[in-house]
Amino acid sequence: MRADLLRAYRSEVALRYAVWRCRYATLPMIALPVAARVPSAPHYEREELFFVALRRDFATDAEPPQDPRQREASEPHIFTDLREGLARYGHLILLGPPGGGKTTALWRLALDLAEAGLAGDETTPLPVFVRLGGLQPGQSVRDLLRADLASAAFENAEGLRFPLEAHRALAGLLDELLAEGRLTLLWDGLNEVPRSRFAESARALDTFRREHPGRLGGLRNASVTTCRADDHAQLIEECAADPYPVQGVTIQGLDGETIRQVVVGLLGAERGMALLEALGRPEHATLAGLVRTPLLLTMLCEVYHTAGELPRNRGQLLQRFVARRWKWEQERRPDTWIAAEVQERALSRLAYAITASAGRGTAVPRLWAEQQLRAGGGAADPGALLRLSRAADLVELLADGAQMRFTHLPTRCRC
Repeated sequence: MRADLLRAYRSEVALRYAVWRCRYATLPMIALPVAARVPSAPHYEREELFFVALRRDFATDAEPPQDPRQREASEPHIFTDLREGLARYGHLILLGPPGGGKTTALWRLALDLAEAGLAGDETTPLPVFVRLGGLQPGQSVRDLLRADLASAAFENAEGLRFPLEAHRALAGLLDELLAEGRLTLLWDGLNEVPRSRFAESARALDTFRREHPGRLGGLRNASVTTCRADDHAQLIEECAADPYPVQGVTIQGLDGETIRQVVVGLLGAERGMALLEALGRPEHATLAGLVRTPLLLTMLCEVYHTAGELPRNRGQLLQRFVARRWKWEQERRPDTWIAAEVQERALSRLAYAITASAGRGTAVPRLWAEQQLRAGGGAADPGALLRLSRAADLVELLADGAQMRFTHLPTRCRC
């Protein structure tokens, strides 16, 4: 029965993230060398320090050859598959800019792990994706993990939500699987928790990691946590010690060849090459610098496909992208549609309110968001505004609908 459940769970994960088999753009990642040192065995650490000092005192002019492991540890480790990073470090914090591909890297990792398990490798860990923006005050990360599994659902293009029964059943096995070291936890968006609980949440993740290592001498739990690079740097600066001391990995922008593959893949050879040629002109130098970010490149391809021309700048790119989404939703929902100008004003007020309330984080309580929309005036119902924005993929609900955030990172406020 348990084997059947684990297989069903992997099948549901593969279904949720199957789109990233074709749409994912490979991104180089650089592991900082600071955490890649070769550890000493705990029982011999003091003795090792003694002998290092002794060798230094009696060293001759001829330096002994450097240990290959130490030389390797002092050099940046570059890889493109998160599985390689996990095999080497066990736990990672994946850093990058807004829209840089951090979340999609987790989705692709979840797909890869699920498919490896379905192919017959039973030792492959079970991936569990969790939005940290849904973490409530006083809630433990374990309870968030269990709640996400217990409420998991798949939403199709028509907005229909189908319960993921295997995910929900797996919640009952959570403690057992953690004890066995069977999980790879994908904690997304550490920066989405309120600023007042940023360091507290990071420490909670570290405590959870230490309290649930897996089996001694057997399988180990692993994790990847994503966070905006700027927010993580600020967290380190504000804390006396790193509250989440795991291996840092910086996600890099797309290179020229990957950009070409993505553009041609989305637009076809003829239109794709026309877009690339236009990006090479001096008047589009600003846009050319933006397309190293996966999200902005995808937006640009969608806008170019619709308009047949490039926007002037980043602001116009985002404006046209949102306008396209609204036009699409208006065609699908003419009877319940709210004018785009009304939605734009309302969402702008909400974004400003989030920015003005320093410390709330990028995910906010849904009831609070509706209160801000209602306080801004206008005849539109706040609940209807959020439903339409969610249908247009501009707003995302977290914590089983209790929290919300703007989906497209460059379009939302910095908090």
